[in-house]
Amino acid sequence: MPVLPRRWFVPAPPPESLLEKPSPVSSTVAYALAHPDPSMATRPRILVTAFGSESPRITETINAACSIALMDGLFPIVAASELSIEFLVNAPMPIETLPRRAHLRCLSELEYSQYVNRRWTIILGKWAVSETIDLAKDFAGFVEDQLDT
Repeated sequence: MPVLPRRWFVPAPPPESLLEKPSPVSSTVAYALAHPDPSMATRPRILVTAFGSESPRITETINAACSIALMDGLFPIVAASELSIEFLVNAPMPIETLPRRAHLRCLSELEYSQYVNRRWTIILGKWAVSETIDLAKDFAGFVEDQLDT
């Protein structure tokens, strides 16, 4: 009989230790873009958010907002909680996603809140956005909505 390799599991830290960790400091170094058009790297970045939107036409709305941003000389980045796979694969702009609470039921409310807040801080630091356009709920409204459900 073949011997299977053993897997060692590290126990998860207690929930109290999650409270002791400081929030990550936003980076002052912006994410380096690998874009074929060098002028895109120097454009101010705008974050187009679509958190909690149930609209069937949200992808069209995102595309329209990003097109306007490009015409205004901005570099759009999309942050959303739900998008179709087709849109994610074919989108010409960078996309960041934040999971809904329903997708991370294994986390407590505190853990989920800390996770999305840290992720949001990382997104803002990574892209060094100069402004945002909220097509549905803003980030705070999204997190509050997710914790109420």
